[in-house]
Amino acid sequence: MDTYQYEITNITTSTATRLAYPQNNFTRMLLTNTLGAAVQVDLYVEDPALMPSAGQKYFILNQVVIPGGASLEIGEDGVTYFENNHRELFLRSMSPTGDLTVLIRK
Repeated sequence: MDTYQYEITNITTSTATRLAYPQNNFTRMLLTNTLGAAVQVDLYVEDPALMPSAGQKYFILNQVVIPGGASLEIGEDGVTYFENNHRELFLRSMSPTGDLTVLIRK
């Protein structure tokens, strides 16, 4: 039986949140909408060497709507994009109170 470690982050603001995990050290990500209404999200990587003035964002999810109470899973094929350790992973909810829980499986 495989054993996994999990990291849980609660998003409580509409400001972009840096998900502080090694970009090439996880296999799945689950975004759960904890609100009754739909929430629009962005998930992207950005090169910190170019921030803040000229940072280039590479979107994995761009204005994706997660219905109320639903979850969106990003599997291994989706996370291979994060293999560049020089980039940081960000998540932004368009809800003023965030209303997302992020579960990352390592």
